[in-house]
Amino acid sequence: ALATGDPGQVAARYTQDAVLLPTLSDKARYTSDGIADYFVHFLEKKPVGKILEGNVKIGPNWAQDAGIYEFTFQDGSAVQGRYSFVYAYEGGEWKISNHHSSIMPEGAVAAMKKVAAMDS
Repeated sequence: ALATGDPGQVAARYTQDAVLLPTLSDKARYTSDGIADYFVHFLEKKPVGKILEGNVKIGPNWAQDAGIYEFTFQDGSAVQGRYSFVYAYEGGEWKISNHHSSIMPEGAVAAMKKVAAMDS
């Protein structure tokens, strides 16, 4: 859905009561409109995603996928993040009910230490 560049199509991949805790925003998203709003800004960067590691588990009417992914952007920048998705079977389709993503902590800590050293 990201490849469409359409935030509405991306948001439609989420359940009615989905939760999105995104990598590049401090704001949690609990509504379809909120999820679409996040993707308006995310898709402006022209992301291309790649799963580096994944671990999938499947149960009755649910599935989960957790691992590490990387997004590269049109400006040449890239970010790796940890992710977890929980999928639910809703309306005859598999949809995302919970999506959490966070920047890899080692890189973030290293960047903070570098900034702190510059301030010293």
